[in-house]
Amino acid sequence: KLTSSSLPDNKKLDGSDGNGVAGGTPASPAAKEERGKDNGSHFAQAKELVDAEDWKALNEGDELAKALEKKDCLVGFKTLPCNWPPTFKVARGEGYQYNEKRTPSYTDRILWKSAHGMGDDVVPFLYEPCPDFITSDHKPIRGGYVVKMKNATKCKEKPPKSKKGMRESNISK
Repeated sequence: KLTSSSLPDNKKLDGSDGNGVAGGTPASPAAKEERGKDNGSHFAQAKELVDAEDWKALNEGDELAKALEKKDCLVGFKTLPCNWPPTFKVARGEGYQYNEKRTPSYTDRILWKSAHGMGDDVVPFLYEPCPDFITSDHKPIRGGYVVKMKNATKCKEKPPKSKKGMRESNISK
C-alpha cells in the first residue's frame, strides 16, 4: 500500500494507522465503512501525485520498502523503487484508470535475495509494469537481471554410466 509522510496529516493513504486498524478501532464493519468515507481524500491525494508523476513522493510512503529497510519482514530481500503509476486497483483495460473506491497502490512487485556474500552479484537492468495487460485489476511487473557468476568449479566426478535398458540423457554428453 502507498503511504506518504509528505501528506498533510501524516496519515497512511489507506486510512489506517499501519496496523490494519482504521481510526484506532478494530477493522469492524463500521470501521471499514469509515475507512471507505476517508478514502475519497486519500484517493484524491494519491491520484494528484500520480497525475504529477511524482514517483519520489509516492515511494517515500512505500510500506514494503520501509519494512525491508528496517528488517521488519522478508529479511535480505531487495526491491527497487517504482518509477511508474501504481499498478492496483485499476480498471481492466489498457493504461491506468483507477477505481475511486480503492487508493492506488504498488501491490505488484519483484523481490529478490542473493546467496550470502553475493549481494552485489544480482544487477537489475529492467523493472517496469505492463500497462497494456488488460485481464486483471493489477498491472503485472516485469524485471530483467544480470547475475554475475563467481568462478565456477569444475565437476571432478564423471557422470555415472547408464544402466542397461535405460536411455542415456543428453545432459551428460
